[in-house]
Amino acid sequence: ISSYTYGTHTLKVVIKTEDGKTIAEKSRNFIVRKPETLTVIDYPTENKQVSGKLDVQGWVLTEANNAVVEAYVDNNEAIEIKRSGRADVLRVYQGKYGGSETNKTPGFYGSIDISSYTYGTHTLKVVIKTESGLIIEEKTRVFVSKPPASIIVIETPQNNEVEKESIVIDGFVLSKEDDFSIELTVDDVHYDELINRYEKGNISASYYENYGQSSNGLDGFKVEMPTNGFKDGPHTIKVQLRSSKSGDIMTSQMRMFYIKKYDGIMVLDYPNLPLANSDIFIRGWELSDVDNSIIKIYLDNTLLDINVVRTERPDVLRVYAGQYGGEVMNEYPGFSTTLPLSHISDGSHKLTLRLFSKFDEELASISKEILVYRNVYNGIDVSSHNTVVNWSAVRQSGVEYAFIRSAVRGYGTLGNLREDEDFKSNVQNATGANIKVGTYVYSQAINSTEARQEAELALRLVGDVGGKDKVKLPIVFDTEFSDCWDNNQRCGRADFLSAQVRTNIAKEFLNTVRAAGYTPMIYASTSFLNNQLIMSQLDCQVWVAHWNVDKPTYNKPYQVWQYGGGNVNGISGNVDLDYVYTKY
Repeated sequence: ISSYTYGTHTLKVVIKTEDGKTIAEKSRNFIVRKPETLTVIDYPTENKQVSGKLDVQGWVLTEANNAVVEAYVDNNEAIEIKRSGRADVLRVYQGKYGGSETNKTPGFYGSIDISSYTYGTHTLKVVIKTESGLIIEEKTRVFVSKPPASIIVIETPQNNEVEKESIVIDGFVLSKEDDFSIELTVDDVHYDELINRYEKGNISASYYENYGQSSNGLDGFKVEMPTNGFKDGPHTIKVQLRSSKSGDIMTSQMRMFYIKKYDGIMVLDYPNLPLANSDIFIRGWELSDVDNSIIKIYLDNTLLDINVVRTERPDVLRVYAGQYGGEVMNEYPGFSTTLPLSHISDGSHKLTLRLFSKFDEELASISKEILVYRNVYNGIDVSSHNTVVNWSAVRQSGVEYAFIRSAVRGYGTLGNLREDEDFKSNVQNATGANIKVGTYVYSQAINSTEARQEAELALRLVGDVGGKDKVKLPIVFDTEFSDCWDNNQRCGRADFLSAQVRTNIAKEFLNTVRAAGYTPMIYASTSFLNNQLIMSQLDCQVWVAHWNVDKPTYNKPYQVWQYGGGNVNGISGNVDLDYVYTKY
């Protein structure tokens, strides 16, 4: 029954008369089982990476006499298998699986050329059969056909190199594959026919040791092409080695470079601040090496259909004399337009201006985040420490409100109280630029008497500049730690007040302001409001300072948030920036 299939079979005994009539039948089932078998593939190991030739090695022990070993790759190509003794295996498995009686040559081995195989995963299958051809056992092992050791070195252009008139692509290739082709693409367009192969001659010996030598010794490759067929901007080179045997890519190398036939520069004057609650005024300038440049404006990467007005900018041409084409190419460097807010939703948006040549090549671009919130307003706060050179430019930047310091008390022992020397001129010029103003007093008061003095000085100064006709915003009590330090200890006169004493002082200032008919407000950091004051005892508006956060951690109502510092057109140097949540 050596040729019988494995499984259940039936034996039937039939008793017949001499003339062939059946007298009786009896049947009995029996099972043909597979011979006990153990197959092990020693090589290749699972997911072994193999190049060029696949060697197969292993052993099998089975109860079947004269068992046959066959091997296939991908259920298709057969490998010629030879048998060998394996005394080591028989010693370990003494008497098992038929022992030496049925296993004269347990070992098996063979090899096959896989240089023409596609690179990637393949399956080796080892099949054990009986002498009559029944399959006793199958074992599989996954291996990976990998490219032969190969390398591509792109020597020029360097990564992110800028090219103007021509592109020179130069380098060398080495491979243990003896027959391959070089493919070159720029931006996925093939330029294989332009490749010049040559003998490089100056490649390090270590390269040859690791990668062999390229076909025919032509290690170097070089391509030269003019840039006039390419647009300005980024481009990608890809060099690939393709096996002539398998048709697969053995290795590849990429390099990015830029083409800049024409130079350009773009500066955005406005909008200066990110917050917008009305139509956005856009103004700036550009210079470029080519005349008749074009400006396109995008919001959230969507091109806007708005008219851009071009203007003269002699100030720019004076500073950049002779550069970027000078006056010859830049008759109207300035540009301006207004972006309506009517179709823009509240939230964060990306405003992008892109400068193109008349050949539709991008020369420069600039982007800015725009925060659209229709009920939030831009504010700043200034003192004599800030140099405001042009309040009209400040207003044009989008600033609607300004808190201007009117007085300051020193943190030394005497605590001298004095007027801010720029208060009156700042109020006059800010209101003249249609910016609504309020005022604050930097306080270092240590008792209620001093707090009342501070409030009275602020009220007198406000009266001097026009009173409520000029000062529309609150009068603010600014309370904070001083900048005084001694041996790493605070030393300001008001730094060590208890929360209750500081609250009483603030209450005196705020009540004095309220009694004079003005709106009182307190300014302090989140930490101060939470820990150095008892806010439940104060009846006033709140101006919270908390920088570099998405939202202040002060969890009670506030009308103004000082969120950081930055540059505003019209002011020299940095200035404190505020969001105002009340329309005064």
